[in-house]
Amino acid sequence: MTLSQRRISAPFASILVGALVLTGCASSGIPSYGAYHPSKPPVIQDADNQECLAFARSRTGDPADAAVRGGAVGGLLGAGGGAAAGAIGGAIAGNPGMGAGYGAAAGALLGIFMGAASEHSKMKDAHDRNYIACMQAKGYVVR
Repeated sequence: MTLSQRRISAPFASILVGALVLTGCASSGIPSYGAYHPSKPPVIQDADNQECLAFARSRTGDPADAAVRGGAVGGLLGAGGGAAAGAIGGAIAGNPGMGAGYGAAAGALLGIFMGAASEHSKMKDAHDRNYIACMQAKGYVVR
């Protein structure tokens, strides 16, 4: 590996590590629904809300954790596919090694974000279903 290739590799490595770290910033977000109970005071509603959030997390886990796992797996799969595609393109251009490196970096970056989004979405749906079931069992109207 030449000095110029090492200089290119360091920024790519930094970007990939940064992308994986950013998948940890995913959160459960603000629910797209509301729960209402006409006869319970706000203090009780808050307690019920926290209890049902804890229940949902205990059943499904935290959706933000799933984003990190999905990003890691997606990054590995994307790097492999990107390296193969990059090596083919690089071979055509006369440098399969550099093409594989660029392809791996681009594939990993894309894989991190796609894997994180997919896993977060699946986990959030399951989390929301458990939360809604808990609130409805307590007599809330959830819309």
